[in-house]
Amino acid sequence: MNKVIALFLVLVIGLDMLIHHETTKVKEFNLKLIQENQMLHEQYQTFFKTIMEALVINGEKDES
Repeated sequence: MNKVIALFLVLVIGLDMLIHHETTKVKEFNLKLIQENQMLHEQYQTFFKTIMEALVINGEKDES
């Protein structure tokens, strides 16, 4: 009976370690995605700001 309990504990501890490892990998991956998303967001903001400035300058030229 003690062997069954010991085997069960080893399995539970092993599963807990595996779950913790996988959870850590997922958290790291999510952090990487968040950072890439922020970088892309900043690039798109700069891109659209440049387009809007060009449209304003072009519109001013058309008015004069």
